[in-house]
Amino acid sequence: MKKTLLPILLCFAIAFCASTTSKAQVSYYKNAITYKAIATDYKTLQLNNFFNVANHEPGAEIAYGRYLNKSLNLKFPMRIGRMDYPMNDSMFYTNDLMVSGDATLVYKLNNDYILNEGAVIAPYLFAGAGVNYLSPLSEKKIDLQIPLGLGFNIKLWENLYLQLQGEYRFSALKDYSNLTYSGGLHFMFGKGKMEEPVIQEPEDRDGDGIVDAEDSCPDVPGIAEFKGCPDSDSDGVADAEDACPNTAGIVALGGCPDADGDKVIDKDDKCPNTPGPASNNGCPEIKDADKDGVVDADDKCPNEAGPASNNGCPLPKDSDGDGVIDDNDQCPSKAGPASNNGCPLPPPPADADKDGVIDANDRCPNEAGPASNKGCPEIKQEVKETLKFAMRSIQFETGSNTLKASSYNTLDQIAKIMADYPAYSLSISGYTDSVGDSGPNQKLSERRAKSCYDYLVSKGVTGSRMTYIGYGEANPIADNKTKEGRAINRRVEFNIFLR
Repeated sequence: MKKTLLPILLCFAIAFCASTTSKAQVSYYKNAITYKAIATDYKTLQLNNFFNVANHEPGAEIAYGRYLNKSLNLKFPMRIGRMDYPMNDSMFYTNDLMVSGDATLVYKLNNDYILNEGAVIAPYLFAGAGVNYLSPLSEKKIDLQIPLGLGFNIKLWENLYLQLQGEYRFSALKDYSNLTYSGGLHFMFGKGKMEEPVIQEPEDRDGDGIVDAEDSCPDVPGIAEFKGCPDSDSDGVADAEDACPNTAGIVALGGCPDADGDKVIDKDDKCPNTPGPASNNGCPEIKDADKDGVVDADDKCPNEAGPASNNGCPLPKDSDGDGVIDDNDQCPSKAGPASNNGCPLPPPPADADKDGVIDANDRCPNEAGPASNKGCPEIKQEVKETLKFAMRSIQFETGSNTLKASSYNTLDQIAKIMADYPAYSLSISGYTDSVGDSGPNQKLSERRAKSCYDYLVSKGVTGSRMTYIGYGEANPIADNKTKEGRAINRRVEFNIFLR
């Protein structure tokens, strides 16, 4: 649901920025009163039960609107109705009182920037903040909400419209976000005056006579030839592309000078006044009989090629090319590092999954994992949350170990987890509340744990990877004196662990 709202949020942000433009604005009516019937839906988001008319509870709304400019209005709606509020995962407080008040900012799409201003159908986006009074909550009667939605004004008369609106209301209370739909009459009054257009002169921050909209360097004075960018040395190369911006040079050489015309720019030319090839740093070539890059005057072996690091003489023989000369190499025909006297290093211990835990010590040699978890992948947080959620969502027929169909999806997720973590085992623990005798309760809890075990086996989980046990009414996690506490204590816990 939240992901589907992202395009609306983006449109609203873009539209809000567009509304600040300096174009002329025309006002027609300054005020508006809206009377609407509303339908509020808390159940759809909790039960995933879409398009169910029974989810919607009726109410009424009255709102005052105030014109700001061609694109924006302020709106202050007040609502009252009878609602079904969430109590837990499957129960609701029924038909209780709701009173709310909002302050919202409305962006009108019929503003001549997006749609024609005079259209019969006028769509709009809105967002804001509101306060909701919830009568059934004993300690939290005030709920802060953020409405976000889309509406349409359909013109019936000059200043009378049919208004249809839908919204998603984010709630500060967990599980209390809701959907609200409304429809009614929108009446506008208090006709205003037409505003004069504001005309702005094109800006030229650097004062070079080229307006900023056409100036590639709006903060530095420049010339029209380079779209407002400077050419400090006037050599026909803009400073941004000039390797020598303060010395006039040649365009073909990036704006740098070449005094001797050898196509080696002066700053890189070791002989700037005598032509020479770039291969010799701009200096005339000097004799190098063995072509080893060391001129004969500096070459101690002028007729035998050798590196400059060895004064132009050949390096001592290194048969295996490992950088250790044969005289010092204990393995002259096999390459190896100098730290091992030129001999190959022994191969490292096998580590198939490259996780730093050698196979001999790795409980999961084909799956990467930290040494702290014996080389096995750690359980992801979302997996832990799924198992924690399963404790609350697995349900059975009353007084039996027959799984409800609503539990299958959660058990299917657990079966996938076991497939994703083949090195792990699963313990299944059943619990009941304190109602009834402890003996039958213990047996019922074990049968319920086994029902989960059998279902997972049917989904391909190997039975030897799982255990099940019933604890009856032991280890309660809530107060058995309340209905809600007993519902929480009736549970099945799933614990995944390394074998």
